[in-house]
Amino acid sequence: MKKVIIVDDEIQFASNVAQVLQTTNDQLRVTAFKSSEDALKELESSPVDIVVTDIKLPVMSGLNLAGIIRNRWPEIAIIMMTAYGTEEIIKTAFSTGALFYIEKPFKIENLANMIKMAGLKKIQKPVPKQTTVSNPPTPL
Repeated sequence: MKKVIIVDDEIQFASNVAQVLQTTNDQLRVTAFKSSEDALKELESSPVDIVVTDIKLPVMSGLNLAGIIRNRWPEIAIIMMTAYGTEEIIKTAFSTGALFYIEKPFKIENLANMIKMAGLKKIQKPVPKQTTVSNPPTPL
């Protein structure tokens, strides 16, 4: 089962999306949050597989949230959504770690497909660079 959180300051919208996703896919556990701060509390207390966040949020934007997620939980898939898409915002969304981007209004099937693909994608944690020690020369 994949745990998905939806973050949108329009909590009724986020709750409706969560409910539809939950009822159409019994392999998902979906919860709605109205702020980045509430989402971060959830991330700190419980493992999450996928975060779907609006870009424009009060206090902390979805872009900032994505940056924090990418730094602290790099294995979490991020899907960004917005009603105010521009080419610059799309580039910024992907540069902050979004796997997918969707513009509002959207068909719930499109978001469901993105979530399905995100759930199949294995997001790797960054591998720390290792220093190699060469063999010391053999004394003569």
